[in-house]
Amino acid sequence: RPAPVQRPEPNGFRQKVGIGVTGELLFADMTRARYGGLGIDGQMRFRIGRSLGLELMGGWQRSTDAQGLTRTDIPVHFGFYINLLPPDVILSPYFVLATGVNFANVNVIDAAEIKLDQTRVQGIGQAGFGLELRLTHRFAINADLRGEGRWNLQRDEGEPVRYVKVDGQPLVP
Repeated sequence: RPAPVQRPEPNGFRQKVGIGVTGELLFADMTRARYGGLGIDGQMRFRIGRSLGLELMGGWQRSTDAQGLTRTDIPVHFGFYINLLPPDVILSPYFVLATGVNFANVNVIDAAEIKLDQTRVQGIGQAGFGLELRLTHRFAINADLRGEGRWNLQRDEGEPVRYVKVDGQPLVP
C-alpha cells in the first residue's frame, strides 16, 4: 500500500519564521525639544498566511535634544504586517500596524555631585508601509517607514515638579 501523498500549498507557500536586525534613524519634535538619534532593534517575523504576518521587535534607542539632554528608550512591540502581493513575488509592498510599551529615561543632570534622571513608561502605537525584497527563498530585505505615537502610562499626581538652577533659571527636564 503506497504512503499517502500530501497536497502542496498553492504557489509553494509555507509558514516561515524570520529573524533580523534593524537600524533606525530617529527624528521627533516633542514640544519643540527636537530629538534626533540612532537605534538598533532585534526583530522576529512569522508569516502565518500568504499575505499576513506577525512581528515581535525589541530595541535600544539613544537620542539627544536641542538642549543636550540625552534620552535612552527601550521599546518592545508586537504587530501585524500585510503583504499586498503573494510570497513568490520578488518585490512586495506591505502595511504594518504595531502596539507595545516603551521604557524611557532622560538624563537631565549627570555631574559628580548630582544625578537627575526622569523615567517613564509609555504606550506605543505604530502604522506604516514598506517594501520586502526577496533575494532568495530564505533571505529577504525589508525597508519601511513608520509613524509612531507614544503616550505616558503613568498618571501625573498634582502639579509637575519644577527644577531651577543655582542662578534661578528654570531647568526643563
